[in-house]
Amino acid sequence: MGHPEPFQLNYISIGNQECSMHYYKENYRKFYSAIKASYLDIKIISSCDRSTISPIDPVDLYDVHVYTSSGDMSSKSRMFDSTPRGRPKAIVSEYAVTGNDVGQGTLVASLAEAAFLIGLERNRFFYTTSGLVLW
Repeated sequence: MGHPEPFQLNYISIGNQECSMHYYKENYRKFYSAIKASYLDIKIISSCDRSTISPIDPVDLYDVHVYTSSGDMSSKSRMFDSTPRGRPKAIVSEYAVTGNDVGQGTLVASLAEAAFLIGLERNRFFYTTSGLVLW
């Protein structure tokens, strides 16, 4: 794929918003097992949220997508404040204020996204944010 030498791969995501699909969990387990059997150090990211993770659905990180109104986005600044501080961690790879609040971009929408990001930063030692892994 254009790389003259192999490159280090630290993370791989299995799926993108398919957790509710009937085929996802069984296929996820197969991919997780196959990848971990050969590459123990690779961190697996699930498209399922924390509420669906169980011992039979192992995961290193789970992916969170937040698309909502500016009022709801502001309230989500505390989204991770009361979450137990253990593994697996979250990666917030997608977020945006959507709907009637957006238009051509508004100060309210910008402030709501900023408040959300401040909440993620406050929890940075426990969660990963905005597609970046912060340990």
